[in-house]
Amino acid sequence: MRAAEGSANTWYPLPPKCSRRHQTLRDTAVDAAFDFGTLAELTEGYSGSDIKELCREVAMSVAMESFEPGSSGTANRSDGSAPVRIRPLTLQDFVVAQASKTRKAYETNMRNNRARAR
Repeated sequence: MRAAEGSANTWYPLPPKCSRRHQTLRDTAVDAAFDFGTLAELTEGYSGSDIKELCREVAMSVAMESFEPGSSGTANRSDGSAPVRIRPLTLQDFVVAQASKTRKAYETNMRNNRARAR
């Protein structure tokens, strides 16, 4: 459970697996082989806002990919002549983003621990 924002006395339970399966990706294009069950397992222990943040991060990462030179998307046209096509999200996108977040959190914790030790 986690504390609600702005309140130290109110606790809300983390969302169950069935809620994590469908939360936040309702209107997002996902790959045909996307496994929501595996995504629910990957987000065990995440709050609703944690899941929303992860989904937003993955969607932005995939969108930015379309603007990279040589990408298969058409979003890299600066004159606006072509429609923007962004590929559907894959489960691998979430695995990469989660690993990146874990690494960043680890590095932040290590920096904080070193600072406290001084």
